[in-house]
Amino acid sequence: MVVGGMILFLGCGAESQKTGRAEIGGDVSAAAVASATATTNPTVAPDEAVPKIAPAPPTLSPGVDEIVQLAQAGVGDEVLQAYIENSPVAYKLNVDEILYLHDLGLSAETIASMVRHGQSRSEPSATLANANTNIAGTPVGQPDLAQLANTNPVPAVDGVQDSANAYAITPPQQVNYNYFYQNLAPYGGWVEVPDYGWCWQPTVAVIDSGWRPYSNSGRWLWTDCGWYWQSDYSWGWAPFHYGRWYRSPRHGWVWAPDTTWGPAWVTWRYSDTYCGWAPLPPGAYFDVGVGFRFGGGRVGVGFDFGLVPDCFTFIPTTFFCDYRPWRHCIPRTQVVNIFHRTTIVNNYATGPNGNVIVNVGPGRNAIAAITRTEIRKVALRDSSPAGGTVIKADRLDRDGKTL
Repeated sequence: MVVGGMILFLGCGAESQKTGRAEIGGDVSAAAVASATATTNPTVAPDEAVPKIAPAPPTLSPGVDEIVQLAQAGVGDEVLQAYIENSPVAYKLNVDEILYLHDLGLSAETIASMVRHGQSRSEPSATLANANTNIAGTPVGQPDLAQLANTNPVPAVDGVQDSANAYAITPPQQVNYNYFYQNLAPYGGWVEVPDYGWCWQPTVAVIDSGWRPYSNSGRWLWTDCGWYWQSDYSWGWAPFHYGRWYRSPRHGWVWAPDTTWGPAWVTWRYSDTYCGWAPLPPGAYFDVGVGFRFGGGRVGVGFDFGLVPDCFTFIPTTFFCDYRPWRHCIPRTQVVNIFHRTTIVNNYATGPNGNVIVNVGPGRNAIAAITRTEIRKVALRDSSPAGGTVIKADRLDRDGKTL
């Protein structure tokens, strides 16, 4: 969905640079590629009221705040479930709380344990009956909004259905770093990372050490803008379509904000047998009419952006369009071997109107030939609701044709 000119859908350690050209997936017309003649970034959309993102619950029912605190501290499922089992609290989760716990990264088993435990007790503990916690405030140790707004988080990098038109990808001016901060704070923490400033880390990345961007809880859809990552997280509208991800030696995966929209900011590796992708690192930009830049200089389509094998998610190409592709992820012990047997694919282009970034990747035709399935194109809608409208996580319409 394009909201007020903003589409809302509701790196790693260095390695030696490699070159090579990928000629995979010619799914963008010559006219579309030829239209990329401008040398400037897409035009900024006019100011419009920015709709609110569906917020986290302002208060949590008794005992749930303690589970959230434990999860944010990185306590594992086994400990969480043992704590729930021995808790005197009768958890009474509502729908919003269940969705919030899912967005934090709690496993289905842990959430189910809370539901079952609540049903087994008739009354909550008197000492916790009024333990609702306001989660909307700024967490201790988090940056001041004014400080965040003046911080540049992306400095130079150190050592077959008819589709509707896609529209402008540059968000309104109101969608700035403060906007990201306010809407993402309930689902993670902001940490200061050397060279990158304030970055956001989702709680799920703290809970699950194996979590990685564009891997868990999402899937690939072919849209007007090429391959689009449809996330199951209600916060997925931001870090999977804006900004860049970086694997910090200290914190793990963190997200550095930026205000240019894309269907998925990833680089690809491909073969007929395996398909892989990794988040583009900070400093990687796609300029209309120019191509990719990295660290201030222009780079070729075979550039690796310094990404090492462990940054990539690989799956058998036959499962690329699976509704839950993460179930087919190749074990980490096999990734290095597959990495060196695949080809770099930085296949980005612009749409017919010249200001929409298209992530062609390995291309629809190539994937369809391997999976032997029809890959329908999903249309992106343009919508400009009045301010105050709540935008939910991206979901397909009932017909499965429109986001």
